[in-house]
Amino acid sequence: MKQLKSYRVWIVLGLLALTIVGCDNYTNEWYPRNHHGYYDDYVSDDMLAMAEYIEGQWSSTLIAKYTEGGIAYADSFYVDYTFQRSKNQASGIGTEYTFTLAEEPYKTRKFTWYINQDGHVYIDFADHVSMVIYYDDFRLDRSRFWGTMTAIKGVQEYDEFDLTYQSAHAKSNRLGNGRSYGGKANTVMVKGVAMSKTK
Repeated sequence: MKQLKSYRVWIVLGLLALTIVGCDNYTNEWYPRNHHGYYDDYVSDDMLAMAEYIEGQWSSTLIAKYTEGGIAYADSFYVDYTFQRSKNQASGIGTEYTFTLAEEPYKTRKFTWYINQDGHVYIDFADHVSMVIYYDDFRLDRSRFWGTMTAIKGVQEYDEFDLTYQSAHAKSNRLGNGRSYGGKANTVMVKGVAMSKTK
């Protein structure tokens, strides 16, 4: 009887060990920052300020340069982007509304977005197209967002945009202190901290 109890203890301990080893952290693969090799949850004040600047509605023109069937095209559109930011995060969701120059509706797409520690803005559209706005390729302040956006998944496309802030509510001055972000603003982003470029 004593030997039988001993086996039961070893079996229970063995099962417990397997249970502990078999546990794995759950990760939701659609969480935007799990894409493009970005897994760090650290969000700096500069990343939050950039996200606060981006949040809202932006409108103006976009020139899409793309390749289809080996032929290069360039089309101009009016665009409206609505960026919604997750609370205390440098990420969120949004909608892109695209219109022809004759102001006819062309396309509407939902997306998720986030800013990584290098200051790049990643946009993952619901139609499986992913684009990135590299930090060196844009300038962002409280009223204007301009630069280039490059497709990294789904299409061969390169877009030039020049957007003006449209939201009716005034932006808070809590973060950013009125500064500009992006390589075209003569700054660099290192591990989430924006610094002036040295000459």
